Amino acid sequence: MTSSDTLYGILMTLAFLAGGALYSQNKKNSNQPLPQLLELLLVTSISGIIGARTAYILLFPQYFHNLRDYFAIHEGGLVFYGGFFSALAALAMFCKFKKLNFSYLADNLVPSLALGHGIGRIGCYFSNCCYGSKTNFLKVYKLEHEGFYRHPTQLYESIGLFTLCAIFCILLNSEKGVHKKSDGNLALMYTAVYSAMRFAIEYLRDDSRGGFYTSMNFSPSQLIAAGCIVAIILFFICKKLVFIRRCK
Repeated sequence: MTSSDTLYGILMTLAFLAGGALYSQNKKNSNQPLPQLLELLLVTSISGIIGARTAYILLFPQYFHNLRDYFAIHEGGLVFYGGFFSALAALAMFCKFKKLNFSYLADNLVPSLALGHGIGRIGCYFSNCCYGSKTNFLKVYKLEHEGFYRHPTQLYESIGLFTLCAIFCILLNSEKGVHKKSDGNLALMYTAVYSAMRFAIEYLRDDSRGGFYTSMNFSPSQLIAAGCIVAIILFFICKKLVFIRRCK
């Protein structure tokens, strides 16, 4: 195990702990029941890691030659969207079992998700994955044995995520936030904004992102991001139309 592998594992652990601490802080202002931190961490960490690793295996099957390869998570190899959707499904089932408001929980998890994801991207930086294309604009990052600099796309995304964490923390604790009108609004807004940011950053990346590329050179993550944005826009349009009909 290399030092970068160790640091990646430490930062991933820190991501869950920091996210959990922020959730506990925001939970103090909640007006509906929310799960305890320990059970929440268990559900999200287990389901998220399984989903993120499974997505990576499906996108990069050529990297797996024996049983050890499948479990070497400390060496990197996690796909955000895989972890995001698997954790979302697990939380939905958990809330149904516990009779909790899933949409309200999703809103309260947004700042923690952004914070943990941002820390995780720093782990990607030190692990030399998810890197960007060649650049002379910002000379701060290059791969070992390369004589040119690359865009530190991991840090671009990390800075963006920390910014989103601060913004959505303010919105979550605001007395007149959009989420006050309907549970789940904040989570949907975050998903749309993050997807737009991720879509843009993907154009600067130069690592192998697996899977396939369309005729327009969209990566798998860009296709998912675009799908999320379109789905959320359609959801809000349908919701508005239903509201208008009820008011007539």
